[in-house]
Amino acid sequence: MKKNNVSSVKSVEKTLRVAIPVMREYENIPALIKILHAQSCRRFHVYFCINQPDLWWDDKNHVQTCLDNRKTFEYIQRNAQFAYSVIDKFSKGNAWGEKKKGVGWARKLLYEKILEEADENDIIISLDADTQFRPGYFQTVLNVFLQHPGAHALAVPYCHLLTGDAELDRAMLRYEIYLRAYLLGLFLIQSPYAFTAIGSAMAFPVWAYRKIGGMKAYESGEDFYLLQKLRKAGNIIQCLDEQVFPSARISDRVPFGTGPAMQSGIRGDWTKYPVFSFRSFQKIKAFYAILPELYIRRVPTPLDDFFMFQFGNSNIWDGIRNHSTSVEQFIKKAHQKIDGLRILQFLRYDHSKSPATDEQNLRTFLPFIPEGKRSLFERLSFRETSVSILEEVRNTLLQLENQFRCQQPGL
Repeated sequence: MKKNNVSSVKSVEKTLRVAIPVMREYENIPALIKILHAQSCRRFHVYFCINQPDLWWDDKNHVQTCLDNRKTFEYIQRNAQFAYSVIDKFSKGNAWGEKKKGVGWARKLLYEKILEEADENDIIISLDADTQFRPGYFQTVLNVFLQHPGAHALAVPYCHLLTGDAELDRAMLRYEIYLRAYLLGLFLIQSPYAFTAIGSAMAFPVWAYRKIGGMKAYESGEDFYLLQKLRKAGNIIQCLDEQVFPSARISDRVPFGTGPAMQSGIRGDWTKYPVFSFRSFQKIKAFYAILPELYIRRVPTPLDDFFMFQFGNSNIWDGIRNHSTSVEQFIKKAHQKIDGLRILQFLRYDHSKSPATDEQNLRTFLPFIPEGKRSLFERLSFRETSVSILEEVRNTLLQLENQFRCQQPGL
């Protein structure tokens, strides 16, 4: 990967504003505080949002989470030797009501608090309480934005930590292979939405967050929608000589994402997280190739069936064409219309029409896999292949992904 040399970048007066939602994380807080203390860059302020629904204080099934949150608050107060703020959405009377709750609302509240205090050029780093990172992480993030002052966001490389529990690790590796095959497909077709949105692995300048009008709160999935908005506004950097290490753990605290994927995967249900065939990505690439002609006149596209399914009309381009003064403007508007969400919806739609297994779909990427590693993919079975081989498959995709991350145009 391309290196970001710490010593080669002159420091400027930017403060790193670190946003961390917290719920039932007491067992992880000591390690997190230690990691924060170890950062080589000292110009940072950490914002914790300790949160849970207010009704849980009176619910015997959830009161332990409330008590855990209280212990977390007390631990931070005793041990944090850096600038920090705590947003109290956990104590009785201050916690979430019926409608506003979840990690999406916590992140939104954190960002709003940061906007009250931050300068335009300060950098927001989004983390989770169970994520690990090295002592040079903050400095590297700072350096990236110093080198690319116009960048709207940073999608940080990540690698989930394995646990030593074979069942849990098998599920985690299966999920991560899904994520990496998806991103590899987007990279290969040069999609403008070729990035992975993970809430603990992203950063962006305050000015960029203001520019897009902030984020809409979702109970989960907020990271995807936020990065998509930032990508529509400008470039996202993905190449840096650091990564974060999210935890592999089962969770039902959000409707989808890593925790629920792990939970359903342990049961053997991967229907929400299929490996998509590269042939589906090729249809998107063919659609991209038609866009210049589509600017001139109506022509059939490889995605027309999906457009009819999604929009009730396969001809969705007349209005965009009529409001575009150049082919470049039309193509940009087409990418705004068929954005990361629509791409994912198309892939699911196309996948539903295929009888192929996840293993067979993964093997459609074989031409792009290093020759010495192809046998791993040819023999792979998500149920029967050993965890060590699954890890090697994951690492192969990770290395390939990192090469693409550092080949982005326009940076």
